[in-house]
Amino acid sequence: MSNSPLDTLPVEILYHIFDYLDIQTIVLSFRYVCKRFYSITNSYDRYNFNFKSISKPYFYVICQLIPFENVISLTLSDEDKTRGQIQLFLSLFSIEKFIRLQSLTLLQINKIHLNSIANYVITSSLKTLSISTQIVHARENTIPSLLSSAIAHHSLENLHLSIWTKDWNDIKWPMNRTLHYIQIINSLTFKQFCLILQNSPNLRTLVVKEVEIHDNENYVYVAPLQQLTSLIFENGLINIDTLELCLSLTPSLTYLKLTGTGSLFNSSFDGCQLEKIIRKLNSLKKFEFFLQILTHNNYRSRNVELLMNSFRTSFWLDNMDCSITCDYIINSHKLMLYTLPICNTRFVYHIDLKKISSSNFTTRINQIDMDNVQKLQLQLTKDLNYLSKIENESSTHVLFCNVTNLTIENTSEWPQSSLQVLSIILDLSHITKLSLSVNFIPEYMLNTVANINILLNKTPNLHSLLLFDYWTPDNCMKRMETICSIISSNIKYLKIRVKDIDDIKYILEHVEHLTSVTFEYAQILTINREEFIQSLTCLKRYCSLWDSQYALHRECLSIHIGQCGVQIGNACWELYCLEHGIQPDGQMPTDCTLGSGDDSFQTFFAETGAGKYVPRTVFVDLEPTVIDEVRTGTYRQLFHPETLISGKEDAANNYARGRYTVGKEIIDLVLDRIRKLADQCSGLLGFFVFHSFGGGTGSGFTSLLVERLAVDYGKKSKLEFAVYPAPRIATAVVEPYNSILVTHSTFENSDCCFCIDNEAVYDVCRRNLDLEKPTYTNVNRIMAQVISSITASLRFDGAINVDLTEFQTNLVPYPRIHFPLTTYAPIISAEKAYHEQLTTSEVTSALFEPGNQLVKCDPRHGKYMACCILYRGDVVPKDINATISTLKANRNIQFVDWCPTGFKIGINYQPPTVVPGGDLAKVQRAACMMANTTAIAEAWARLDHKFDLLYAKRAFVHHYVGEGMEEGEFSEAREDLAMLEKDYEEVGADTAPAEGEEEGEY
Repeated sequence: MSNSPLDTLPVEILYHIFDYLDIQTIVLSFRYVCKRFYSITNSYDRYNFNFKSISKPYFYVICQLIPFENVISLTLSDEDKTRGQIQLFLSLFSIEKFIRLQSLTLLQINKIHLNSIANYVITSSLKTLSISTQIVHARENTIPSLLSSAIAHHSLENLHLSIWTKDWNDIKWPMNRTLHYIQIINSLTFKQFCLILQNSPNLRTLVVKEVEIHDNENYVYVAPLQQLTSLIFENGLINIDTLELCLSLTPSLTYLKLTGTGSLFNSSFDGCQLEKIIRKLNSLKKFEFFLQILTHNNYRSRNVELLMNSFRTSFWLDNMDCSITCDYIINSHKLMLYTLPICNTRFVYHIDLKKISSSNFTTRINQIDMDNVQKLQLQLTKDLNYLSKIENESSTHVLFCNVTNLTIENTSEWPQSSLQVLSIILDLSHITKLSLSVNFIPEYMLNTVANINILLNKTPNLHSLLLFDYWTPDNCMKRMETICSIISSNIKYLKIRVKDIDDIKYILEHVEHLTSVTFEYAQILTINREEFIQSLTCLKRYCSLWDSQYALHRECLSIHIGQCGVQIGNACWELYCLEHGIQPDGQMPTDCTLGSGDDSFQTFFAETGAGKYVPRTVFVDLEPTVIDEVRTGTYRQLFHPETLISGKEDAANNYARGRYTVGKEIIDLVLDRIRKLADQCSGLLGFFVFHSFGGGTGSGFTSLLVERLAVDYGKKSKLEFAVYPAPRIATAVVEPYNSILVTHSTFENSDCCFCIDNEAVYDVCRRNLDLEKPTYTNVNRIMAQVISSITASLRFDGAINVDLTEFQTNLVPYPRIHFPLTTYAPIISAEKAYHEQLTTSEVTSALFEPGNQLVKCDPRHGKYMACCILYRGDVVPKDINATISTLKANRNIQFVDWCPTGFKIGINYQPPTVVPGGDLAKVQRAACMMANTTAIAEAWARLDHKFDLLYAKRAFVHHYVGEGMEEGEFSEAREDLAMLEKDYEEVGADTAPAEGEEEGEY
């Protein structure tokens, strides 16, 4: 070592090198090179204790070796990888010993631990404070008052906050004359924005997610404030009117940056309007933006050039020196508008030959345009095979030089030219973290594994791998063996989706070079913690664990649209309250047994500070009648008034009114309410949308809203429960128009759509419940039973629970074919209850009877692709297995020949609940089946016929065109539905067997 140049460096230079090294490298590696380095690590007094992703053994070692007075920066984390770390730290050490601490970061800290540290924060000489808090469901929340005290800290210069949106209303923002930099990850109201500026007279930089203006918010006019020089809106919703109002208060800005999403529904993002706003900032030197903008369905490619013309003025080219590019992604109806060099660290690279790009410059050769991009996401498509030739001919340098985090999605076979294109557009040698969401079904297994191995060989610096698979069959043989063979020795951190405990044990036993592994499970996995930890001791390796047992909140938001959706909502929430023992006023009695010791009902209910339980839901109708019935009904005290939204003018059974005119007037209000509910969720799973296909609001407004949700909430699941036009009963002549137009939108923006038609439910009521004239209440309560059964596994424990994402995983073999047929059994009247307690076998057989279906079609005329059967009540897995085996053996149902398993089973021990005094009998056991069958195409065919009869004469079309809708949408939607029917026909066609090969059993 004496001959090493490093050993001869002055100690000051070594200290400077230490400033750029992580704590583990200094203490566990550099320290033990030689005696001199050992001594230098002891005297170094600028340590950064960043424990965000450290293992527990290293945590102990570092805290014992380094004197706390030598530490100037400390990060403690209760995030998933290190849950329980803050409690352990506080139990072992006193934070008061960090006498020279200048920076403190607390990640996902709870109110108890924050209270323990609060006194130190208030009395210390901290200059930088970063706090993110856990969502608090307690009635008494002390976090706002603790944060208010921390903000007033006398020496604080930099503040980073990420707290629950609800807590912001209770924070009293005090005067602080030392703050120079504030970053707030949450949304702010305009009143809060003003308050921060008023009480931070020396603030120079403010970073916020977004600023919202509420109609009911009272705020005093604030004169423009001169102190702020940099304003950044980051990853929020950009509204031009709100932006203009905020900028009117900050006239001295020299730097402005906008990143996030926008919409042409409520804002115009053309250069003329932005120029008008920016010209008022006389000191502005730099303006950067990266905006993803939702467009109308009928947005035309020629509009892209019109938009870019507004940015080709001397103001943008000369005054602001802004090089601006616009990409129009046709398939997702989205504009990406951004300045170059790109100001975002994350970029989605769309591999789409139909993508349209335009710029406000003619020639620009700048190799640093994409240098800020560190996280790159792309989806492998067949277009790659054509794109590879174009990129290879035009590329003179790597497009993304500094990407370290790469996400690849592939829902089908791995494209042949993918690795060639990846090598052209980015430097794979820089990748340190790789996320793969790929298809591991047997048909593509060998090709997928081969390409992943080649990719991993091209990423020598990779150390973190996140591996998720689409549509993995339950019986995919040797799946874990194959995956383990992929994990190369340089990978130290693994996150992987598993099916069961055996998968977890297999990985821990066979992949020995891993430092850390995180397992993700799509279902509710019940693990006995003590037994599992004991099983780890049997492994031939040492395992340490942070405390990983914590409350997992899994919330779903329900959105009820139009008269039909609202009336179904009334029945659903009535049933949910009965199931969980919640009274119509939202109170839960102390002697309640159904919800005792279990808070899983908070999937659908949120607890208020007053101890009430409020549904996580929004009711919407364009006219007030039906919503007013909720406001004055039995459950009027259950719902928050803000979530009951009504307009003043009906859609009049017109899709175009619901989408383009009347619906546009309240869409922003609805999205604002949804955002408020979503911000209160710690683990939002997705959305349930209830509506009818035939109504004007149910079709048009739903189409608009779901499209916006797809942009704002990305990959969150969106499941629809839609009442489909009945074969012989129609409530409006134009139902075929509305239904096909909204179905066209459902293809792109919904993950799964459960169709129900009124006529089928009416027939069930007449036949099973002996009701000659069923009412809407009778019909809706049956629908509520179906929906309750589908969501029961999210709210109650069971032997085999099925999570929200698993409906898509097991029911949707191809993205467009996502319209399962729903069946429920038994449906028995109260008079027959004691005479017809059916066995598990009888209940299962009843599911395959056409008379119990909720859509008029005959599965015997089609083939099943998948069946998901959800059992409730007194059922035994052994009985279910025997019943399914009998069904397969007797070949009573026909599956497509390429389906490997056919059945997905869910078992929930909570028996069905019925409304007291209603027509349905309480039974010991019941089942709901969602089956993806080609027979449902019969429903499309009936609708096609009615649509064609109307459209051939162009009947009623003028009503739609008069509301701003283009007539071309009719033919486009009709062609799309015809393609769907063809898709069903193709998937149902038998695969031609090889010569001499006999058909095998499933």
